[in-house]
Amino acid sequence: MSGGRLSEILFLLFIVFSVIFFFLKRKINRKNLKYQNA
Repeated sequence: MSGGRLSEILFLLFIVFSVIFFFLKRKINRKNLKYQNA
């Protein structure tokens, strides 16, 4: 397995995790807003 392929996979994983983190953060922010409005 070449090093270029490994870095490609790591890069894709990084993108996937950042997207998941972004959505989780948005969900948490929405929950906090709900609690503040209540």
